[in-house]
Amino acid sequence: MAPYNTFIHANKENLLMTSTATRDLIVEGARVKGVKAVMADGTLVTAHARKGVIIATGGYAANISKVIASNFENSIDLYGKQGAYLYIGGEATTEPNEKRGIDVPGKQYARTPAQLPELLETLHIDVNADTILKTLRDYDRAVMKGRQPADVGKRYATNTIGKVKRQKDGSYDKSTYSLEGAMLTIRPLAPATHHTMGGLVVDEQRHVLDASGKPIPGLYAAGEVTGGIHGGNRLGGNALTEILVSGRIAAASVTHDSKK
Repeated sequence: MAPYNTFIHANKENLLMTSTATRDLIVEGARVKGVKAVMADGTLVTAHARKGVIIATGGYAANISKVIASNFENSIDLYGKQGAYLYIGGEATTEPNEKRGIDVPGKQYARTPAQLPELLETLHIDVNADTILKTLRDYDRAVMKGRQPADVGKRYATNTIGKVKRQKDGSYDKSTYSLEGAMLTIRPLAPATHHTMGGLVVDEQRHVLDASGKPIPGLYAAGEVTGGIHGGNRLGGNALTEILVSGRIAAASVTHDSKK
């Protein structure tokens, strides 16, 4: 990363200014003609645009108050209740790169059933440990009977969480089952901000639209700051594609419009 207030010449015509935040748009008549910004040391900057201004500020992930508000609004809905929830598994796993039986601070905890109440108290999770353990036993009983456990997707019901031996025919020897001797893998799960969408409304040429849906002359946008591209959910794996495509379209539109 370049130091504060470093000026980088991308070429003889373009200048990149690091650690410089845009604060306002320069508008003359109805057209955007540039931006006003401030450097890290407080120096004010005025930049005039010959052709147009492209806003490519990304999403609101650095806006902590917005992130918090978005996660209260979009918390996980499980059995009619919103908030965080616990993923609990045993020692066995079918994932080749998954590590269980160890603590990963803030992400994963390895505890015996007897240690569960203390962990819940430490994590400030107001759930009765006995209720959790009963759910785990009910899950294991269903697996041992060859049934689909209640409220569990089929691909996740592959092993018991408690310890149990198998008989020669592969069936479970239920008389050997014990949850108390198992090492639980516990992961608190809650919403996190991975990719944000929206803020500015644009058309197909990346013109920023005003409240009435008309393009604002001289103003364009690309990337996460724009809305209306993905719909209700992000098209997974397409973030980099969106960056490249929307950026190129915005640049092409600036060039095209400047020749009018």
